[in-house]
Amino acid sequence: MNFYNYSVDLPFTKNKIAFREYNTKEQLFLSKANFTHSNDKESLYDYFLFVKKVIENCLEDKEILKKINVIEYVLFLVKLRIVSVGSTIELLLNNNQKEKTKVHIDLKNYLLKLYKASEFLEKEENNLIFYKNIKVKINWPSLSSLEFFSKMVLNNKSQYEIFNNSIQEYVEFIEIENKKIILNKFDFKQKINLVDNLNLKIKNQIQEKVIEALKILFEAEVFDVGEFKKQKFNFYNLTFVDHLKLFFSYDVKSLYQEIYLLATCNLTPEYVLDISPSERKLYFNIIEKHKKSQDKSSERVDILQSNTNISNDVKNLASEFGDVPPT
Repeated sequence: MNFYNYSVDLPFTKNKIAFREYNTKEQLFLSKANFTHSNDKESLYDYFLFVKKVIENCLEDKEILKKINVIEYVLFLVKLRIVSVGSTIELLLNNNQKEKTKVHIDLKNYLLKLYKASEFLEKEENNLIFYKNIKVKINWPSLSSLEFFSKMVLNNKSQYEIFNNSIQEYVEFIEIENKKIILNKFDFKQKINLVDNLNLKIKNQIQEKVIEALKILFEAEVFDVGEFKKQKFNFYNLTFVDHLKLFFSYDVKSLYQEIYLLATCNLTPEYVLDISPSERKLYFNIIEKHKKSQDKSSERVDILQSNTNISNDVKNLASEFGDVPPT
């Protein structure tokens, strides 16, 4: 039975996600996916779908992902990674001298910077457009939009071409005389038709607001470590998927070793695979403390044994010279 002990309120769609930590088995799947999915553009969308499928297991409402946008999804994934594993990613990178340098990435900073870079469309003065009896709300593209972006990337379309063909993906709803049309309920062609029928002034305002929002987002440095500052958040070319790979990176060999070692301490492999990475770390700390305590006890026994041997040697030596052995 799953317990969804955590929840997060999303800033743009105002949805709330109830979730649990991902477990060791799911961490293993996510870690191995970094090796089974290459970094070429053909594999980026496949990796995105794989992660989404694994993450859905952690959600109380499996349908909630259909109601949120790309930015919110990534913000949620960062939050999920923090509660499941921790807020710091530790990496060993080769420097110019071909030596290993330890780098730390603070996910709490990433979370804050991504939100700051995207909050332009959270404000009503930026996301609401009015013209006569028509109201249009714009927002970041939904997760379903990524399939369209992926096809455009695979067809070698430029970001300019993708933008010109994707304005409809930013429209959350169109309201005419209190009748609201939610575009996420329509397919790609239907959304295009709905937006094309809008007044030209409205379409121009949508474009202007979206361009302004994208400029802020695409130029923002969401990572605070020099090695990664060039990795900007961009969903047109799906390179933001590289961020997901970083979030879920973990040394697979070390992971298997941890599972094995815990299984030798009267914990079944099934139990270890079902606990969260943070719980697994807690068990490790307890076992390490117990082992250190045992090592110290063993050292004290060795010292006492050594002192006893010295005492016997002194007695034997005294007897040999006809002295009374010391007591």
